[in-house]
Amino acid sequence: RASYDIEVVAGIGPVVEGLENLYQSGEGALASVKYQNMLLDSEVVHYRDLEKLGVLSQTPVYDHVRTLFRMRKQSELMQFMRAHCVEPHKTTAFLFDYITIITDEAIRAGVEDRQLEDCATVMMRIFRADDKESAMAAVEALTEQLLKQILARQATNTNQLMSMAKEYILEHIDNDQLNLEQVSQYVGLSRIYFCKRFHQSEGISFSNYLKNIRIERAKQLLEKKRMKIFEVGNAVGFSNPKYFSFVFKQATGLTPLEYQKQLEEE
Repeated sequence: RASYDIEVVAGIGPVVEGLENLYQSGEGALASVKYQNMLLDSEVVHYRDLEKLGVLSQTPVYDHVRTLFRMRKQSELMQFMRAHCVEPHKTTAFLFDYITIITDEAIRAGVEDRQLEDCATVMMRIFRADDKESAMAAVEALTEQLLKQILARQATNTNQLMSMAKEYILEHIDNDQLNLEQVSQYVGLSRIYFCKRFHQSEGISFSNYLKNIRIERAKQLLEKKRMKIFEVGNAVGFSNPKYFSFVFKQATGLTPLEYQKQLEEE
């Protein structure tokens, strides 16, 4: 555990095979703690989540600009930039280096090349700028633009992972052992972080989503008169017929048999 921004958070590093590589797990844990704010102020941050979403690079050693940019700390970035642009003859060089760093990070985060065209334009404005303030204003605007694009990219990545999870659920809906751990491992996220992201994406908890999907599928199968109640239950992941009837009635107000008879009457 490590202290960060007064709060105490835990970072989980990658699994290593032996004690000689233990330092790698430690560095990964420290890197995870450093990016704690990116996970909605989670108390436990897993290295796998940051790596999967393109937050971490291969080595967990970062300079201050990269750290603040990845954490989307724009106000602190601007303070840091202005603090290093006190001497006029150093301003242009620093801003060029600054743009190079954030551009590299934006590319690594998946921002497309065509969305980076403004970087060259801003560099020209810095070179031609008559005063320091106008140059820094251009850099500030570029920083905000790149951060928005990264956020949009991360949202797209999250949506893709959630789509993968839902497809996996449908493909394995007959498995009565299907659970949160299996699905989170399939998409490559930790269980806690996947659970948070899934709820944010779908507006419902994973367990309730899985139950609803199973019940809706059971309704479809109950329309097929050739299938028996226990066969429907098995097909949607309920190996115990009594438990299937209990869950089905809890969700619909009818037992599977009553639901099937109602369909016949209608």
